[in-house]
Amino acid sequence: MISYAQNFEDVMLARLFPSGYRGTYLDIGAADPVYLSVTKHFYDRGWRGVNVEPLSRCQRRLSLLRPQDINVQAVVGSAAGSCRFYEIVDYPENSTVLESLARKLEKQGHSVKVHEIPIMRLDEICARHFDARGIDFMKIDVEGGETELLMSGDWERFRPRALVMEAVEVNGRKRVSDEWEHILTGNGYSKVWFDGLNDFFLRDEDIELKKHFVFPPGAFDEIETARYVRREKSGDVFFDAEGDIIHELQDERDAIDADRRAKQAVIDRLTKERADIEADRCAKQAVIDRLILERDAIDADRHAKQDVIDRLLQQRQ
Repeated sequence: MISYAQNFEDVMLARLFPSGYRGTYLDIGAADPVYLSVTKHFYDRGWRGVNVEPLSRCQRRLSLLRPQDINVQAVVGSAAGSCRFYEIVDYPENSTVLESLARKLEKQGHSVKVHEIPIMRLDEICARHFDARGIDFMKIDVEGGETELLMSGDWERFRPRALVMEAVEVNGRKRVSDEWEHILTGNGYSKVWFDGLNDFFLRDEDIELKKHFVFPPGAFDEIETARYVRREKSGDVFFDAEGDIIHELQDERDAIDADRRAKQAVIDRLTKERADIEADRCAKQAVIDRLILERDAIDADRHAKQDVIDRLLQQRQ
């Protein structure tokens, strides 16, 4: 399988479901639909789900590349209304609701933009989009605000079979899961795996799936990793194939533009030649017209003189 995720999270989740199975997912903090995406592998295999992402720049790519998913622009939390969301421009995957984290990253040299984003509760999102069907897995990566997010869920009504949740601080190794893990364990979930970055949970009804978390990702998972190209200044990231397509389109555009300019040069040359020919024709026609007038004048003078000669001859006779 091709793994797009940062730490092979998609590989671990894929073990839980039979080949050919088409399930549903809820991706909170979806970010880019390709780069570091936990759900890209599943979407390509016919899965469908809901992607919750606050940033407009990511929403545009989600709308373009995940047309059969539901894409929600919101911050997930327990409060009503809206909140400030801090976009880390050059590394949008680190964007956060925490001002303290944003300022810390800003001091490290990252560019920060502030947006006002609507807040939606987790139970509201689930009721709106999953009421008639279950959720096979939920991925949560929100860089702060995890407790508020989990507190807004209805864990009796909506019970994803598996959850994967980032469990360490941004750009660090300190675990932060102690702040919110009790919410999940208190609602019938058991932690079954920590991959150095994320905690994996299974609902107690599916605890037998724990057998798939004995070994880390390896050769038997037949993993092929996706490659990416990052534009450092803008933070935009493209899957390698996208980059190739972009370069091909740019080359094609340049070729079309060069062809257009060459044809325009021919048109300009022919237009000038036509104008020169027309000017020469007009000049020659003017000469012809003048010569015709001169000829007519000479002919008229000849006829007049001939008339005089004829008259004089008649008088002499």
